Amino acid sequence: MSDEQDPPVEVRVDHLLVSGGDADRCPACGSPALPIGYGFPGDEMIEEYKRGELLIGGCFVDRNNPSHGCVNGHRWRTPPTPRFTGRAVR
Repeated sequence: MSDEQDPPVEVRVDHLLVSGGDADRCPACGSPALPIGYGFPGDEMIEEYKRGELLIGGCFVDRNNPSHGCVNGHRWRTPPTPRFTGRAVR
């Protein structure tokens, strides 16, 4: 097994979710879980954040980013390797 990590991926997107399967409650405090969006936040992402449907995780996308969080600041990843989905901005 190699200790090498994949190089960082730089992507500009208007909406990128690190989806990690079903997570409905925070494992630390029991609060409702929210998906975490990464990338440059576009209008859709900002509206989802304002409605309380999404947390904004920042512009840097990495396979080790947490996939879910709660309003109390806890963050976690499920499953261990998230799958990246999104729409690229030209």
